[in-house]
Amino acid sequence: MTIDSLFLLDLLYSYKHKQEKMDPDKPANIRQEDSIGEDDRGGSPPMTRHSIVKDVMMVENQIPTFVLRKIMLQTKNSMNEVRENEEDESIDKALGMMSMRFCEAISPLELKRCSPSEAVRQHKHLLDLFYNLILGRTVPEAALTEKNELRG
Repeated sequence: MTIDSLFLLDLLYSYKHKQEKMDPDKPANIRQEDSIGEDDRGGSPPMTRHSIVKDVMMVENQIPTFVLRKIMLQTKNSMNEVRENEEDESIDKALGMMSMRFCEAISPLELKRCSPSEAVRQHKHLLDLFYNLILGRTVPEAALTEKNELRG
């Protein structure tokens, strides 16, 4: 899980400053440098960013948000970039911003915005965040809806 988490954080970091949308129907738009594992000897085809994103969004590949937070916290603490009282806020903001930009880049739909801290603290994993951004509802609203459905 640690290696997968580091890979996901690296992928999310690559979306930190990106504003363009990814076209899921046109994998040919993916640049050459976005290919991973190219084999010039005729082996398996390279993995493109498009195929990696599809794999990351599969439900069985979800990594809990708290794991990503812990890894980012350990990384920042080891680099002495964060003071003790600023740890939670700066980690939540950075992870939330990367996660929301990633979701915006891969979504063909207009997504509702939420604060970066809310994106991290109120969602279990990336797919949960993406789902709730698409529906345009916050987690407390979603929990109330589910409770009402169970009662009815």
